[in-house]
Amino acid sequence: MEIKTGLLVLLGLLLSLISAWAIYLYKSPVKNYYRYLLAFLRAVSLFGLFLLLINPGISIKTYENHKPKAVILFDNSASMLQEGKKEDLMTIRSKLLGNQEFNQKYELRLFSFGEGISNKDSLLFNKKFTNISEPLLKLNKTFEKDAGFFVLLTDGNQNQGTSFEHLRSSKQIFPVVLGDTVKKKDLSITRVNSNKYSYVDHSFPVEVFINYHGSGLVSTDIEIWEKSRLLQRERLTLDEDNAFKKLEFQLKAETTGNHFYTVKLGSFEGEENRINNNFNFSVQVLDDKAGILLLYDQPHPDIGFWQRMAIQDKLRDIEVTHISDFNNEIADYSFVIIMHPNPKFERIMRLLLDKPLNYLIQAGGSTDWTFLNSIQPYLESRNAEYTPQALISEDEDFTYFNTSPLNFDKLPPLSNIKDGIKLKQKHQSLWETNNADEQPVFLFFENDKGRNVFLLAENIFRWQLFDQHLHGSDLQIKNYFNSILQFLSSEKNRNQLEINYRPMYYANEDVIISAVLNDANYRFDPDQTPFLTLMKDGKTVGSRLPMVLKNNSYEIALSDVQPSAYDFLIDVEKMDVQGQGSFQVLDFTLEDQDLSANTAGLRQLAYNAKGKEYFAANIDQLINDLVEDQAYKTIQKEIISKKTLIDLKWLFFIIVVSLSAEWFLRKSKGLL
Repeated sequence: MEIKTGLLVLLGLLLSLISAWAIYLYKSPVKNYYRYLLAFLRAVSLFGLFLLLINPGISIKTYENHKPKAVILFDNSASMLQEGKKEDLMTIRSKLLGNQEFNQKYELRLFSFGEGISNKDSLLFNKKFTNISEPLLKLNKTFEKDAGFFVLLTDGNQNQGTSFEHLRSSKQIFPVVLGDTVKKKDLSITRVNSNKYSYVDHSFPVEVFINYHGSGLVSTDIEIWEKSRLLQRERLTLDEDNAFKKLEFQLKAETTGNHFYTVKLGSFEGEENRINNNFNFSVQVLDDKAGILLLYDQPHPDIGFWQRMAIQDKLRDIEVTHISDFNNEIADYSFVIIMHPNPKFERIMRLLLDKPLNYLIQAGGSTDWTFLNSIQPYLESRNAEYTPQALISEDEDFTYFNTSPLNFDKLPPLSNIKDGIKLKQKHQSLWETNNADEQPVFLFFENDKGRNVFLLAENIFRWQLFDQHLHGSDLQIKNYFNSILQFLSSEKNRNQLEINYRPMYYANEDVIISAVLNDANYRFDPDQTPFLTLMKDGKTVGSRLPMVLKNNSYEIALSDVQPSAYDFLIDVEKMDVQGQGSFQVLDFTLEDQDLSANTAGLRQLAYNAKGKEYFAANIDQLINDLVEDQAYKTIQKEIISKKTLIDLKWLFFIIVVSLSAEWFLRKSKGLL
């Protein structure tokens, strides 16, 4: 008990005795022995009340030992089944868990990962993809305040997620490289860039990137096939000094529909890994060429950006016109792009309201928001505030169409993003600011009158320049915006059933197909059940399957679909609504693409995280190094807890009894 608390208790006792003495003993009318009993009862009651107020207790000190945490991550993907990787991993796991000194010094936390992360202890090596960066980032946040490090057991071959080599980690990372660390002589197709859409009787570009690992000269053929038809062939020669090559092809789009192509790279004698010599891609061929009208009042670099996006490889026609030269004719266009509208754009905006036509409005610092608020019914802003610059992220809930992969984390920020937007109609946001505010940036409105899009930022031309600088080509950014322009180019109003799916899937992944079902007023209808029928070569495969409601769409995931080409039909009972599509399952899994370990990538990760890479053969050295590492020590923390000296229930009971007894005695003696 603290001295202060003890003094308060003594003071309470003294005051209780003085009060009882003053009431019953000092000049009290009660002269017999009852006065001593009454004084005692009053003193007990008062002292009990003082104890309630003081609540005396003692401080108890205890000590807890906090070991540094050894976070161990096991690669649980299917690639661990190659070349003894599984056996090495399980041996290392047993050594880590069985080493007494290691376990005494560290608190072990075990996790497994594939396309995601799990804290389950079982390792089945059945994950269909490998994402190394995601678990490292998540666990950095989880153990941010704890002392410790990460031990990463993997072959380093990632096929999903952002690059892990330059990941920023607050914890040391010690990768253990599994698999063959000798880089074998190998030819591989690392990437193929192509347009997502093309048009009948037009050519579209295909870029093929080829890598060679090895020594000496190799010569082989590279071919592009559509099913059993050879489209193009080219002879290729590479050596250690000329180990990378980018080839460009032009393919002709002859018929409408989804077209599936295969790039085949010939092998050479002694090449072990031939899986990465093939690459599949698809192009959707449309039957109409889109005409686009772009209207502007003041010059801006983004005008050139939209021109380049629209006319890439002559797949679209775009007419760029100053607003003063606009002749009121819009019948020949699929949609209109309006740059930074002001009152000069009133004619075109009235026409778009009278004759519904899809349009895209890009707003920025020179936009007249008073005019824009009054001329369209979708959104408004009543303030003059802008966010000068912000990084952009993609909204995962966007369902109107699929977009090509684009690494937003590496793109430059956009400028003059409009603040304080009030949205007046149902919409979806494709982009939002990558900050705490998550302001909508790219808004899509769709109803029975058409499709209307608002980009509330400018200087998007920087993205194309950055893509060109980073990849040596701007096809990634072009492919991404192709989806947006194709969405706007559609001459039909929105269907009641909108289907989203990919034209190609790998053999080891689920085929996920989603559909948005709307009623006659184009509002999402959650009370129906769409059914999917899968077909191969005109014959039904399996049974008719119901789709499951998930957020604002219906979804189905087909697993274990054998490699082949498939068609599917979606119909809705009690509604005259149908939709169809086709896809291909490739006889290829990404987990089999690389046979050798990514030693260089794991070494770079260890260097950036101030760790060190190890190999399966020297795992004992890793354990010894960590056991002897003086940077990680057990921390002893002092915990002070207060324990009360009195039982409040009994104290209340004593106070009540003493007060009651005093009252009855006074009552019996006529002192009330």
